[in-house]
Amino acid sequence: MQRRKIFISSVQSEFATERQILFEYLTSDALLGKFFEPFIFENVPALSVHPTTVFLKEVENSDVYLGVFGQQYGYEDSEGISPTEREFDAATNGNKTRFVYIKQAEERHPKEELLIRKAENVVVRRSFKTPEQLKTAVYVSLVNYLIENEIIRTTPFDATLHTEATFEDLSEEKIRKFVGVAYRKRAFPFTEDSDMKDVLMHLNLIKGDRITNAALLLHKYSANISKMVMEGEGNDEKVGEKVGEKVGEKVGEKVGEKVGEKLTENQKKIIITITKDPYISALELATIVGISKRKTEENLSKLKSKGLIERIGPDKGGYWKIIKN
Repeated sequence: MQRRKIFISSVQSEFATERQILFEYLTSDALLGKFFEPFIFENVPALSVHPTTVFLKEVENSDVYLGVFGQQYGYEDSEGISPTEREFDAATNGNKTRFVYIKQAEERHPKEELLIRKAENVVVRRSFKTPEQLKTAVYVSLVNYLIENEIIRTTPFDATLHTEATFEDLSEEKIRKFVGVAYRKRAFPFTEDSDMKDVLMHLNLIKGDRITNAALLLHKYSANISKMVMEGEGNDEKVGEKVGEKVGEKVGEKVGEKVGEKLTENQKKIIITITKDPYISALELATIVGISKRKTEENLSKLKSKGLIERIGPDKGGYWKIIKN
């Protein structure tokens, strides 16, 4: 897994110790070191380009901006703006995830006060007194970031919200078919004319406009789930919980069959899945294989370059063709 890049921003002279502590902590911590790659400007070797060019490029390439603000505003350029404020503005304009930590102080440079107010208007900030408190605050922020972005999970796969899919990606026709079977066979409290969002909420498969992995799989394999309903496997909530399990069993069948000695496990899963359903979308493939849509598209491209699959027709309405097994 590619690590997320963290840009650490502050007045270097004021927070020299804290910057180095954070850098060493983020690279050595057993959990955070696995997912994050920190950057501090003082670790960059001497370059022939202007420092401003370097740090703004690093902000652009980062995933997370981590700002530490204190008493000093720092060096001001010809426009009266400090590097720290330039970095914060670049992260804001680049829609980066931003975490701001403010050291408690009785007095601050007037422009630093204005920078803190600017930050408070767009992000939630945390305060600290000591380097240890700063480390703790950063740890909490980054663990929450991993959980919220579902990089690490605290819930089962099927109950987890899909990172990209929304209600609009579901087939209303298939869901209504499922509801009709459930209503006739099990006295399901909804009919085919019911609002589909209400149905999904009842089954714990949707939160706002975001849907769970199980919801996406339900509309893909509604016939199998309808069969499960007719056979009376559990109550309504259990139906929602078991959607992922049923699909997982189906997809897992014969994964060990050889598709090519040099293919990765994910590529083998993709081949097997599109063999069963040539019309499957990249988003649905990503859900079944358990990787991001971007990674799925990268694997599809590699499989095409290997001459194993071919896309027939447009992205929407086309299908996949297996060229050789």
